[in-house]
Amino acid sequence: MNFTHPSRRDLGRMLGGLVIPGALDAQSTRTESKTDGGKLTLSNTRLAATWSAAGNRLTWTAVSSPKTAKPLALPPDLFALTLEGGRVLRSSELAMAAAPSFAAVSADPKSIRQAGKRNGRALSATFRDEASGATIRWRAVLLDGSAYLRQEVGITAGAKDLPVSQIALW
Repeated sequence: MNFTHPSRRDLGRMLGGLVIPGALDAQSTRTESKTDGGKLTLSNTRLAATWSAAGNRLTWTAVSSPKTAKPLALPPDLFALTLEGGRVLRSSELAMAAAPSFAAVSADPKSIRQAGKRNGRALSATFRDEASGATIRWRAVLLDGSAYLRQEVGITAGAKDLPVSQIALW
């Protein structure tokens, strides 16, 4: 083992026996999803993310942690796709193809990733750009015991190619 410049494997060996009390207690940090009118929330004891669904639009409201004094305000867009030529497709300006929905995320005990071994909840929404015919599927995932929110975007072009030059997630 090289203690001066450890590799990832060496770090794993050094930290392999380190357990932070409560860090692996998924029961106490079970992820929940809640709908309150147009307010949608994914939360556990470490993180809460809130969105607003109104007028066939879905926008960010805030992200907070029990360790912070106040929620982190976010811009309204979940994502922005910049197309070649400069046109920007912002989630806050795209109509949803269907109402957003929550779903369970199931753990895979055979996963090689630690995150893959956890259950959780996800919020999904599908958006449609009428001008290009593109469909954009967005999903936010919060796993049990996790202190971060993972976002995923899937893009399906319409009848013509969709020349995406940049994708921004918030």
